[in-house]
Amino acid sequence: MKFHLLLGLWACFFSSLFPAQAQLEKPFTIEGTLLSSPQQMVYLRYNGKWIDSCLTNLQGKFTFRGRNQEELPYSLYFKSPRPRMIYLALHDETLRITIETSGRPLDSPFPDFTLEGSPSSFALGLNSYVVSSHFASQFRALLDKITQSTMKGDTVAADSLQKQLDDVRRKWLYTKKVIVDTTKSPVLAHECIIGMEVIMDLLPDGETYETTLDSAYVSASERFIASSFFQDFYTSYLRKKGSQTRIIQINNIHEAPFALPDRTDQIISYKDLEGKYLLIDFWASWCKPCRVEHPHLRKAYERYGGTSFEIVSISIDKPASRSKWLKAIEDDQVGEWIHLLNVETPEENVIPKYNFSSIPYNILVAPDGKVLATRLRGTKLLEVLDGYLK
Repeated sequence: MKFHLLLGLWACFFSSLFPAQAQLEKPFTIEGTLLSSPQQMVYLRYNGKWIDSCLTNLQGKFTFRGRNQEELPYSLYFKSPRPRMIYLALHDETLRITIETSGRPLDSPFPDFTLEGSPSSFALGLNSYVVSSHFASQFRALLDKITQSTMKGDTVAADSLQKQLDDVRRKWLYTKKVIVDTTKSPVLAHECIIGMEVIMDLLPDGETYETTLDSAYVSASERFIASSFFQDFYTSYLRKKGSQTRIIQINNIHEAPFALPDRTDQIISYKDLEGKYLLIDFWASWCKPCRVEHPHLRKAYERYGGTSFEIVSISIDKPASRSKWLKAIEDDQVGEWIHLLNVETPEENVIPKYNFSSIPYNILVAPDGKVLATRLRGTKLLEVLDGYLK
């Protein structure tokens, strides 16, 4: 009930926003108060850089002033009693923010702060702390249940729970699409579209939502025609779509081959594996959803591994985490097939080469190198393999 009430509140604030049309620089001000906090530095961040800092007074008050030509994303950061980042969207306004650092409840939809004077920042907060948190709690609960079922060997229950998880992720994707189509904040539209792309990569049928994603981009780009911030974002997307290295547009793996070190530091390339059906699986030891997929990979390898089918798991773990990578392979009992470690050089780094934004992610390649399918998660993996290998 509380969630739906807050969604209604969120919708009301969206209807009151105005698109950024100004081309001349206008001032914005942040008037803040840190309650129950020692005197400390507060930092203002924009575009990946700290652009200003301020020491709170004895009452915990601080002020930032700036200027910009349009609504842009900023964030506030402070360290005590714990590191904290709060995201904002600002242009031509005075934002008043009060942050309670003791953990005491506030009369606010947000966990420990109140916002006034910036409708876009308020809407951004509702998306992060109401909508996204609501779905994230469901994701965590289902992932825990999937892990427990998998550890017990109850694959039927794990598969059923995985389908529930995928359904919740689809609902989240469409919720973000609704926000993109209704908000008048280019910063919030940008945030939600990035979220849509992440969700798509987590879904086994993620590629089927490309039209939905395109629609979100087009809808927002038409409304935010005066926002250089969003138009640059949209231009980058169009450029990426036209790139020959975008994996869903690669017709043959020869267009983006790999050559990476295995567990013994021997270099293994795609050329060494030509002539087989090949599942290329991207993962990492720290990625819980990736490791939940391992029982499905084991089933696939038990059924088809050998002369006609091979799995190559490529980890994006950092070199410093090599021991964790090797331990995860041993703990999950997935050492029967080939494991490679990503190399972050312009020539070999698999992340930009295959252009995936989240893991787990995989592609199925035919013996001649043709890309047959992507994002084969859960039971869908065996269903697709059965069609080619049975």
